[in-house]
Amino acid sequence: DFIANDELPPILRKAVIGGTRVLPLIVAPCAFEVSEISDSQAINSPDRTLADLTNDDAAIERVYLELVQTIQGLL
Repeated sequence: DFIANDELPPILRKAVIGGTRVLPLIVAPCAFEVSEISDSQAINSPDRTLADLTNDDAAIERVYLELVQTIQGLL
């Protein structure tokens, strides 16, 4: 509740007003597609969460690499 009520609203406001980029990383199955951050492009598909990839180290590394490359592209 704290994150949803206190932390997320200012972040989303900054994303709309100030150009802050939100980079969702889907860790486990969730309701991302109907959440307040669903407009943000997730690093990984909600169908391929990190929890879903626990037995595939290479796939997890590819997700982390995508995150790093996205951050580097923003710098």
